Amino acid sequence: MDPSVWGPHYWFFLHTVAFHYPLHPTSIQKKMYHRLIHHFHQFIPNPTIATTYEKVLQKNPVSPYLDSREDFITWVHHIHNVINIRLDKPTITLQEHYDEFLKHFETKPDKLKRMWQERTKIMFTIAILGILMYIWYNKNVLV
Repeated sequence: MDPSVWGPHYWFFLHTVAFHYPLHPTSIQKKMYHRLIHHFHQFIPNPTIATTYEKVLQKNPVSPYLDSREDFITWVHHIHNVINIRLDKPTITLQEHYDEFLKHFETKPDKLKRMWQERTKIMFTIAILGILMYIWYNKNVLV
């Protein structure tokens, strides 16, 4: 099975779990999430990738990051970047990760508003460039 098909969905699942991790987890919640992360390799459909995931976990244990949601999000982000480095894929900052992930949960009106704002910025930039080109062209023609 091609990892490019299922891989992004697995990552989305892990990131979603992290973003919905309790702000102040109880010891029972920490154990549940710890088990999820440590048994996750059993659900990866590629044995080689599952083994790689286990090795990455050994070098980057999740336990110290289960005290808060922010810590757990940081850990999942770090693990994703570690895997991306192994695959020669680009890494992203934690802020880029937050921005990109939260776009998936935008309401339709918010998404349309953001797209309209981006479109307005592009139109404004094109207008300014057009004016500057007009001024430059007329200045060179009149000289």
